[in-house]
Amino acid sequence: MKFCIDCGHSLAGGDTGAEGCGKLEQNLTREVGSKVIAKLQALGHTVVNCTVDYASTLSESLSARVNKANNAGGDLYVCIHFNASNGAGYGTEVYTYKGKELPQARNVLNNICALGYTNRGIKGANLYVINHTNMNAMLIECCFIDNASDMSKYNAENLANAIVKG
Repeated sequence: MKFCIDCGHSLAGGDTGAEGCGKLEQNLTREVGSKVIAKLQALGHTVVNCTVDYASTLSESLSARVNKANNAGGDLYVCIHFNASNGAGYGTEVYTYKGKELPQARNVLNNICALGYTNRGIKGANLYVINHTNMNAMLIECCFIDNASDMSKYNAENLANAIVKG
């Protein structure tokens, strides 16, 4: 299979991610995402890294990531994120185009939840990356970066294994 992997958010500029529990989302997405990429390649899959490290605006970041994926083509686009809600949210959720039930999305969700996270389901939302890619796509909210209970379970290796297995 050919995977387009997007470690959500830029490291600097106009699209940095959430912060919580002393962590930055853009660092965690790269920690998990780099492991996902390496594991998929080790299994013989083709992987295109669609991550953008700098973008001056959110729009620039989103369109650059989607354009990388669409130009490369692929079987599945996977965007890795960590959620935030001022400490009130918890668990894992996966977004797909219009909440479409994709077997891979369901498997990823179940695998991450098996690590001890609450299952928040497969959802649809008006998210640029899943609405504008030309392939099946999912955006994974691994857990809540600003929830101490969720972050106490955080292990990049375990999350990467759960995503790749899915």
